[in-house]
Amino acid sequence: MIKLPKIIAVVGIVVLTIGFIYLAYFASVEYPRFRMGAELAKTRYQVGENISVKPYLINMGERPITVFGGWPILFAKVYDAENRQVMGLPIWPALTVLAPHALKPRVPYYAETHSPEGFTFTLDKPGRFKVVAWAEFSLSREHVYPMRIYADPIWIEVVSSSN
Repeated sequence: MIKLPKIIAVVGIVVLTIGFIYLAYFASVEYPRFRMGAELAKTRYQVGENISVKPYLINMGERPITVFGGWPILFAKVYDAENRQVMGLPIWPALTVLAPHALKPRVPYYAETHSPEGFTFTLDKPGRFKVVAWAEFSLSREHVYPMRIYADPIWIEVVSSSN
């Protein structure tokens, strides 16, 4: 008759062996890591003043990678202090044709915004506003398992010209 402690020991050894094999196999696979961000020239604007937000995506891996998505893959939305959407960027319709986007390691990818300033917009009311930027893409040409990565929100203040 086999005793219970021997069964537990054998099961434990089998589980540990399977775990080590699993880790040895999957530890050698490098999954891409990304970081999303956005830049603004400042955080205080006058009503009607041009505001430019530059969303960017960074491939944090060691090798170049090509991601696939529509055009653009970088977006932003502006919300008021009550979290109501004020506008979406870009203001032109996104193309749904999948295109490759090459991301170099640790280099911000800005290419989607049409201009060096990024997406430019104005707000016609004073208040506090939140700018949220994100990227939408897939690692496969077939757009299987699409990803959406968000940047930390940026708060801006819009003041009337008398302030």
